[in-house]
Amino acid sequence: MLQVILTYIVNVIIVFVFFPILESAVQMVHPFSWDWLMKPLHLADKLEVYIVLAMALPVIVAIGFFLPPFRWLSHVLNGERKPTTAESGYIEPIMKELCERSGVSRNSLVLRMRSDNDINAFASGINHITVHTRALQILDERQLVGVLAHELGHLRHRDTIYLTITYAMNRLGQLILNLVILLNVALNVFMIIPILNILVRILQLVFLAMIAAVKYVLLIPQYITYYFDSRRREYAADAYAVSIGLGRELRDGLVYLGILSAEIAVLDNGQVCDCERRGFFSRFFITHPKTINRIHRLDEGIEVYELKRGLKASREAGNSANS
Repeated sequence: MLQVILTYIVNVIIVFVFFPILESAVQMVHPFSWDWLMKPLHLADKLEVYIVLAMALPVIVAIGFFLPPFRWLSHVLNGERKPTTAESGYIEPIMKELCERSGVSRNSLVLRMRSDNDINAFASGINHITVHTRALQILDERQLVGVLAHELGHLRHRDTIYLTITYAMNRLGQLILNLVILLNVALNVFMIIPILNILVRILQLVFLAMIAAVKYVLLIPQYITYYFDSRRREYAADAYAVSIGLGRELRDGLVYLGILSAEIAVLDNGQVCDCERRGFFSRFFITHPKTINRIHRLDEGIEVYELKRGLKASREAGNSANS
């Protein structure tokens, strides 16, 4: 939620600062009035119009991304499709187990496939889980159910809703920035006019400074917090898999994927060691924690889960004996 709030604030500032510039350019070509907005909302001047638009546009765009046409288009552009009969025959029993363990209705989840050579699965929107075809070929049933439990964790924690909202608002901000950059380039047409070209160059430098300020003062802190928050969400989704009794399956899947990607190695004594080499600063800009760290947290979570389960079984056995 913090990331959503921060993204909203950043994009409100972008709209408030740059929208008047774009509006002025449009007014030069095609003059128009804001009366259609000012009268119903009882706005006194353009400043209030800009404030309303800056606060409302990010929200409107975010809501729009959840509407059926946009959701359908997003799935099509991502290459998602319905499972074939053979794929359904393999994955549906896995989905059934996942739903039984989690208490989630199977009808509430939409399963999609994506023909892709990456071994991956991801959650999106409100209730979508997409599995890459390569994952079906490489992962066994137990590893796959663990991976799907992790993706279900994202849905249960509403991570995908927050990500969709932030993505939509960021698309709005980036569109406005791109339009200002395009306007800045278009000003080169006036460079052939003496004296005026000096003013145009100054205006272009001002635009470039404003764009740079937005990118480095606003967007970089937003992106850094996004990556930190993304890694936190991955740990939370792993913990969800543990909470429904599929932690070991997820761990086995991560170990297998880590070996394939050369991120980890398994020693003769069964210990897992880190093989990933990443610079200190590059670690700030990754969406997923290191595989070795996820495995260690899973080991801790599984130990606690099994301990609680054992204590619960002992109490139930004691109660049965007393009765």
